Amino acid sequence: MPLAVLFPLVCVLILWIPVPWGSNRVWSWALLEVLVFCLLAFWAAVHVVRPLPLSDRDNIRFFLLTGLWLGYHAIYLLPFPNGLVSALAPATAEVYRAVDLLNGDKGIHYYLSVDRHATLVEMLKGGAYLGLCYLVYEVLTSKRRLKVLLWLLLTMGVLQASFGMFASFTGLRLVPDSLTAGHWDLVIGTFVNRNHFSAHLAMAVAAGMALLLPHLSHGHRPAGWRGLLVRQAAWLSTTPGITVLMLVIVFAALFASGSRGALAALFSALCLALLVIRVGRGPDALELRIVPVVLLVLVGAVVWMGATDFMQRILEIGAAPGERLRVWVVTHALIQDNLLLGVGPGNYTAAFAAYRDGALRPLVYDHAHNDYLEMLAEQGIVGSLLLALAIGWLLFIIVRGTLKRRDRVLRGALFGSLVAVLTMLIHGLVDFNFHIPANAGYFYVWAGIGLAARRLPHDS
Repeated sequence: MPLAVLFPLVCVLILWIPVPWGSNRVWSWALLEVLVFCLLAFWAAVHVVRPLPLSDRDNIRFFLLTGLWLGYHAIYLLPFPNGLVSALAPATAEVYRAVDLLNGDKGIHYYLSVDRHATLVEMLKGGAYLGLCYLVYEVLTSKRRLKVLLWLLLTMGVLQASFGMFASFTGLRLVPDSLTAGHWDLVIGTFVNRNHFSAHLAMAVAAGMALLLPHLSHGHRPAGWRGLLVRQAAWLSTTPGITVLMLVIVFAALFASGSRGALAALFSALCLALLVIRVGRGPDALELRIVPVVLLVLVGAVVWMGATDFMQRILEIGAAPGERLRVWVVTHALIQDNLLLGVGPGNYTAAFAAYRDGALRPLVYDHAHNDYLEMLAEQGIVGSLLLALAIGWLLFIIVRGTLKRRDRVLRGALFGSLVAVLTMLIHGLVDFNFHIPANAGYFYVWAGIGLAARRLPHDS
């Protein structure tokens, strides 16, 4: 079958995305876009002669809502009468009037985006993310494929964690110093920033939890400590035992990175997901049995690193909170002046430069370190509400699936998807992972996993 080859191609693409510095360079995200669009074209060519099933309306609504938000980007690329732009986006119109004054001319039409190229770049990225989500949703046609993809996500996290710790301890330099600011004493893997690396690992933890969940049970306690040791030693050679060992490696690198935001986001997301399940399924829910396993993994990771080194990493490493707060204050002023439509997708860097003050260091602030503030600044209330509607619907679908599905494999995948999606959303309060193509892409991969797990039949 022509579509049989699509699944391994999508898996290879997912494995590749984090490798070239988190795909956060022009050539790497352009390659990501080309590969996704080519795979979508192949899928579309097959379905020219094969009818497209549109049976799951809830899932289709998510794609339509996200597509509507993506289409909203187009209004920033279209010319409008300068009077209309002045009414809708007065700050943007003022920039165009200043350019007219310098050129000695008066333009008839203005645009809602000052930098249309930057807006087009963001639109293409968004299209690639949504396309990747749909590809994942389409290729996950069985529980076997679902488990293969979850293993790939966890394995990628282990490889990133292992390489990150090896490079940090040995001084191996794969990423140029110009990108890392010489921070090779930190664990960053193939990323250029420890916070983005940690967000990637947090999603790998979600994959491990999804794989562990089907194997959890109350079991029985063997008599005596010898029986317990024998059983635990034998358990380490089983699939769940190997999964736990892989999670220990990922957690060790996560702690070694010193990203407090990622750690707080992961455990907040886990607590929130477990609370939802506790309320929806009751105290005997399968997912609640993951808690002692997570605690065991945490202890193992801290022991591996050493408790002293762990506390030193967490307490001493971190961006200056005062500076980040000042960036948020300046961004708030930017939002107030462009509340309805924003300054245009991808225009934050240029717009922020006009609002910054002397209290900030002489650096180029290309992101707000808060995805929600940056979203409001760039796309205003209209664009933010459109995306919030799509993400809210996604969470509704995943939560409902988590509470209704009975199959353990599908419940595990839905639980992992819920934890991964919530982790990224919470981490977005203090960072900009949705502007890192590898992490944004993996967020949409997890969205596709959640949608597919909700759709798959029990006997798939």
